[in-house]
Amino acid sequence: MTWLVFTLIATIASGIFGVLTHAGQKAMGDSANGQYKALLFAGIGYSLIATVGSGVMLTVTGAQWSFPMKGLSLGILAGIIKGIVLATLAGAASAATALGVLLAFEATGTPAVVMTILFTGASLINAIVSLVIDTPQAGGLRWQFLIGIQLVILGICMVTIYRPGM
Repeated sequence: MTWLVFTLIATIASGIFGVLTHAGQKAMGDSANGQYKALLFAGIGYSLIATVGSGVMLTVTGAQWSFPMKGLSLGILAGIIKGIVLATLAGAASAATALGVLLAFEATGTPAVVMTILFTGASLINAIVSLVIDTPQAGGLRWQFLIGIQLVILGICMVTIYRPGM
């Protein structure tokens, strides 16, 4: 059940992300560049959590602080490089998300609508990509899952069409 606690922490943080970046962008007092200033400081905050948080976890778990090169095979090296590339792409995706959100706000999107579309759409994309990468065996998808995907699509459409202020 520990995974659920950590999932809820991530959910709460993600849930306040849009409101905080929108408020930060507006508080910059720079209508031309406020979104980029907000992204700069969001990046600083991300870097602090990423470096301090991972450093604390590496220390707490007693991890080795080195990448041993002695006896390193090409297969292991390829795996390490793949891990570094994928993790770097994950960071880039996170930054692209923040930039897209701030640009949406600059284009008059509101946190209630932008973030709802973002998170429901991200859930949909995650489900599709996950299923493509790790395709379940025949009969592995239950009808309830498929109905849930359809409801997500319907929700995105309804939030877009019937957004506040329209």
